[in-house]
Amino acid sequence: MRRRVLRMGYEDRKGRSTVREVEPAVFMGGRGGQWYLMGMDRLRQDVRVFKLDRIAWAEETAEAAPEQSPERYAAGLPGVLRESAEPE
Repeated sequence: MRRRVLRMGYEDRKGRSTVREVEPAVFMGGRGGQWYLMGMDRLRQDVRVFKLDRIAWAEETAEAAPEQSPERYAAGLPGVLRESAEPE
C-alpha cells in the first residue's frame, strides 16, 4: 500500500485559507451525508478532522507518510469529535 503525505488547500469555518500537509489515516462519513478526512496535521502537530467540502485542492507528495499506530488516532477521535462540532 502506498501511503503518501497530502498537501492541500483548506478553508476553515471562518473562511481563512491555509495550506496543510497531512498524513492521511481514514475517511469518515457523518451526519447529513458529510465526509471527513482524519489525519496527522503537520501544521498543528496533532490529529485533525477535515471536512471534505472545505478542501479547495489536494496533491499527493513524493514523501511517504510514516506509520502511525491505530491507537494514536483512536485516542484522539472521541475528543476531536466532542470538542469540535465543526471540524477545522
